[in-house]
Amino acid sequence: MAATLPSNRSLLWAGIRGTLPLITSVAPFGMLFGALGLASGIPTGMTEGMSLVVFAGSAQLVGIQLITGGAQALVLLLTTLVINLRHVLYGLSLAPHMRGLSRRWKWLLACFMTDETYAVAISRYNLDAADPPPNL
Repeated sequence: MAATLPSNRSLLWAGIRGTLPLITSVAPFGMLFGALGLASGIPTGMTEGMSLVVFAGSAQLVGIQLITGGAQALVLLLTTLVINLRHVLYGLSLAPHMRGLSRRWKWLLACFMTDETYAVAISRYNLDAADPPPNL
């Protein structure tokens, strides 16, 4: 009897189930960042905007320090870029596993790439590589 490969939908739901418990660590950090941003005098809109587009907590915290310290925008952008360069490495290591996905899916998944979701994803791919499905 031939084994069937999982569908993209089942893989997506497996990923969601695998990363859902991580909300217990991400949600409190988000609240902490919001409180620190507002306590630092950063406008609410800017704090919310940073939460939407800057996913690295370390970059968010450094951003608060740079903004409140009066750093120029270029310094802020370059510092955040350097801090987030690890995401490029994450993407490169996941790229072989994403070949069959459309560009739209890749962009969507990139929006949810955090250290925690990367760890779950690469662990899953490493497990699959250790126990590959039978040749069909």
